[in-house]
Amino acid sequence: VIRRVERTDHERQYSVTNLRWIASFAAEVADIETLRAATSALTTIGSQPDDEAYAAANHALAEGLMIAGDAAAAIARFEQALTILADLELPLDRAEVERRAAAACAFTGDRRTAVARYRSAYRTAIRLGARPLANRIAEEVAKLGEKLEQRLGRLAAAGVGRGGLSP
Repeated sequence: VIRRVERTDHERQYSVTNLRWIASFAAEVADIETLRAATSALTTIGSQPDDEAYAAANHALAEGLMIAGDAAAAIARFEQALTILADLELPLDRAEVERRAAAACAFTGDRRTAVARYRSAYRTAIRLGARPLANRIAEEVAKLGEKLEQRLGRLAAAGVGRGGLSP
């Protein structure tokens, strides 16, 4: 995707969400080169008047700050991305940014805000039928030592293990 964006003069219609996802994945596996490439592509696309790309560029910059260990600055960038996304009809993107913002909050020790962000992202993922994202969020909440049932409600927690299906 990154090479294609570079070859096509930064066409954005298909690439913004993919590049944002690549930035998160690269950050999570500590692939700094890929993170830099995705961030570079997003900041170039985001320099044009495009709210979605601007939000994604903020997200990618936040991921870089997380890698650098500056979670407080990362939270500010994630918040900027979430503010922009609030005006757009991109609920999955918003849920994914909230998941990463929650991770940044957890890194700073702000468990309450982290869990609140995870809860919001989880509920959006469930509403959209984005089971892999919901499961990922449930795992991250569990790593915080929180019980999903306590924070998200018994019915929502019960749905995690069954793929959201009724008993």
